[in-house]
Amino acid sequence: MSHRPFRLTVTVAAALLRRLSHWPFRVTMTVAAVLLFNQAIFAGRMLSGSFPALHTHRENATVAGVAVLVAAVSAIPLRWPGRGPLWPALAGLGLFGLIALQILLGFRRTLVVHVPLGVSIIALGVLLAVWAWRYRPPSPGERGQPAAGPMTSPTAALVDASAATVRPAASRAAIPPEAAPPARPPEAAPPTRPPAPTPASTR
Repeated sequence: MSHRPFRLTVTVAAALLRRLSHWPFRVTMTVAAVLLFNQAIFAGRMLSGSFPALHTHRENATVAGVAVLVAAVSAIPLRWPGRGPLWPALAGLGLFGLIALQILLGFRRTLVVHVPLGVSIIALGVLLAVWAWRYRPPSPGERGQPAAGPMTSPTAALVDASAATVRPAASRAAIPPEAAPPARPPEAAPPTRPPAPTPASTR
């Protein structure tokens, strides 16, 4: 029983997963960036005198932190099985740590650090979302990803060239003697003409 259809199905499924591995990070990081940007809007409303905006600002900070953590986990498929970079997952974890510090500074009312850190967090979240939409999975053969089909390395090319050179010689050697064309007899050399006699000189 041949396992070729099963292997073909697995190969197609793996290729499809690699092609779609960047979409979870795109969606989750976009949602996280929107939630982070809303923090600035709620803070502005709070400074304008809307007290309920303070409660919304606090609750949205928790939701944004969870969204960033989910985006960091969603960035893992970029590497496995996407064979892309690992730094987006690490950047998401770092951003989540900054959000946790930001929440702590907010409860302590350390506004001298809370405000600039919040601006930096929003900028980092937007940059990660922009990168997520600009990123394209590596095509086969890039970043160590093997290409589908026959080998394309220089060593494989040399092996193929050697095989192509040896194959005609082997086919010629496999021809039986009776099937080989008869050898042409050597051509006879043309007869040599004797030299013409020279007339005697007269005195």
